[in-house]
Amino acid sequence: NMLHAIADYAYAWELWINPNGKLFWTNTASERVIGYTREECMAMPSVLDNIAHPEDRPRLQHALNHAIEARTSGQGFEFRANHQRGHWLWLVANWHPIYSTLGAYQGCRLSVMDCTESKNNQLALSQAFVDLQAVQQLSEVHLRQAERERARLTALFSALSIGMVLTDSANRIIYA
Repeated sequence: NMLHAIADYAYAWELWINPNGKLFWTNTASERVIGYTREECMAMPSVLDNIAHPEDRPRLQHALNHAIEARTSGQGFEFRANHQRGHWLWLVANWHPIYSTLGAYQGCRLSVMDCTESKNNQLALSQAFVDLQAVQQLSEVHLRQAERERARLTALFSALSIGMVLTDSANRIIYA
C-alpha cells in the first residue's frame, strides 16, 4: 500500500511493461499527463500505441521492444502523443529494467513526463535560427551588391575630370 501511495503521487506517469510487452501496471498520473484514467489505460491493448502519433509509433515500438529484449535503460526519448481531449502533446520517456529480489527479469519501468512547453520552445528556437540564417545570407548578398556598387561609383568619380565633394546632412565630408 505504501509503494502504491508513493507511485500514485509521483510527478511522472509511471508504467510497468511486462516481459511480453504488455502493460502490467500504471499509476494515476496517467490522467494528469494524457487524460486517461489508470483503469482506461489498463483496459487498452497497448496504451502507448493508442496515444502515440502515427509517425512516432514505429520508433517508439522499436525502442520499447529493444529495451525489453535487451533489458537496457534509456532516457530522453521524445514522442508525440494524443491527449484524451484530442490535442497533441510532447512526452519524454525514461526506462529501466525491473528485476525481482531473486534477480528474475520482470519487465521494464517507464517514467513519462509532458515536455510540450520545452519541445515547443526548442522548435521555435530552431525555426528562429533558420530564419536568422536566411536573413544573414540575404544581408551578405546585399552587402556584396553594395560593395560592388561602391567600387563602381568610386571608379566613376575617379574618372571624372572635375572635383567632387559629397557631404552628409551634418555637412561632414563623406567623399572627396
